[in-house]
Amino acid sequence: MIILFAFGTKPSWTMLLFPLDVLLTLMFVTGVGYILSILYVFFADIKYLYSVFLRILLYLTAIFYPVTSLPEKLQTLIGYNPVYMSIYIARECMVYGRVPYYTAWIKLAIAAVLSCIIGWIVFNKKQNDVMQRI
Repeated sequence: MIILFAFGTKPSWTMLLFPLDVLLTLMFVTGVGYILSILYVFFADIKYLYSVFLRILLYLTAIFYPVTSLPEKLQTLIGYNPVYMSIYIARECMVYGRVPYYTAWIKLAIAAVLSCIIGWIVFNKKQNDVMQRI
């Protein structure tokens, strides 16, 4: 909030949507965390592969460049990236004071729920194997 006020961003009612974005992002990350925790136990090199994956993901989230500067096919691909959707929603709510398109909410919600469910299932199926392995 201090940064928003420092840059002269005026409060807007759309900022009230931001906690929902954070909740959906937390659900997505929790699911990914469940899966990574299992993978890390069985494949120690996963931390190196994951660091490469994070680097690629950084460039596919359009943080440092406008997504409109990319070809249309690549824009469509990036539009399915849950990390980009979370950042897009946060920008729209907090910086621009606009309500994000409903499709962004739907994409992020689907990714969050699927990630959380799949992560939970994988974690529960393999947690006994993890205890035996450790």
